[in-house]
Amino acid sequence: MTLKKLNELFAVIAAEANANPEFAAKLARVLGEEPPARPRARRALAVLDPVAVIQRDGDGGLRQKLQGMTLDQLRDIVSEHGMDKSHLVMKWAKPERVIEHILATASARARKGDAFR
Repeated sequence: MTLKKLNELFAVIAAEANANPEFAAKLARVLGEEPPARPRARRALAVLDPVAVIQRDGDGGLRQKLQGMTLDQLRDIVSEHGMDKSHLVMKWAKPERVIEHILATASARARKGDAFR
């Protein structure tokens, strides 16, 4: 291998490590280093896992639990469980709208794979 090829190889590895935290962590482990720390979450931890609740208590049970929560608590659930791929839900001001989104997303996730059962 020439020096030019080695430089290109390391440039590709460095670019991937910068773009992909999982890859960077794997490299750190291979090199015997601590993986880079993940940035702290700005939101509080969710008070419940909506998919677990819907599987245990059904849609009605989840709805009942969500209706007793503040908008911030609902947003914490959306954030922690990756329920805002469009980056729009966190901007919604009506708790009812966020509740409906959580219910729809949790229901879809809970039933994923039912066709194979």
